Amino acid sequence: DGNAIMWKRFPQLIADNFPDRQPHELRVFVPLCGKAKDMYLLYKMGFTVTGVEFVSQPIAEFFAENSITTQNTPMTKTDKQYTASEDGRMIIGQGDLFTFTPENLPHAEYDIIWDRGSLEALNLADREKYANLLVSMLKSDGVYLIDSKDYDVTQYGGPPLKANADDIQKLVGDRCSVQEVSRKDLLSPDNPSREKWMKKGITNYMFEILHLVKKL
Repeated sequence: DGNAIMWKRFPQLIADNFPDRQPHELRVFVPLCGKAKDMYLLYKMGFTVTGVEFVSQPIAEFFAENSITTQNTPMTKTDKQYTASEDGRMIIGQGDLFTFTPENLPHAEYDIIWDRGSLEALNLADREKYANLLVSMLKSDGVYLIDSKDYDVTQYGGPPLKANADDIQKLVGDRCSVQEVSRKDLLSPDNPSREKWMKKGITNYMFEILHLVKKL
């Protein structure tokens, strides 16, 4: 069903930020995408979606599991090769994310960036470089959505690595606004992941947070 916390707010976020534009007019970028169901849902809604994934297997599985027919001839741009749907609206490139640039991406800029766990998966030393890359891909009126976890690091060191609003503000606050738009308590008694996190030693607090980042 895709990422629940994102999809709960996504329709309103799109209506608020792109009131005069339809999905087929908007481009979405998904870093470290794996075979995330969100990409398929966005594609079915009419968005043009570009993902980047380091490993080839999830890319092949994504197109096969979602019954998306791919182009007979792989799409290439400079030194990068992509797997693309026949209609060209669903595209996934394979390789190191940091080697993808406006010159070798299908599009130089994107209206929407959906970070569904990419920031929290990176080494802390790579976060600044990552943030600079993603912000450079975002259109001036675009929206950058980040799903991340916040917890007491004295109890647990990751993965996923903690990334709350303050952490994101330190990375992009000189050129972007950062707003928390939704949060879920992962230690609430009715949350199915509660036991998993508590077994890792997290007992004080654990939140999944959706952040909205926009250029100033």
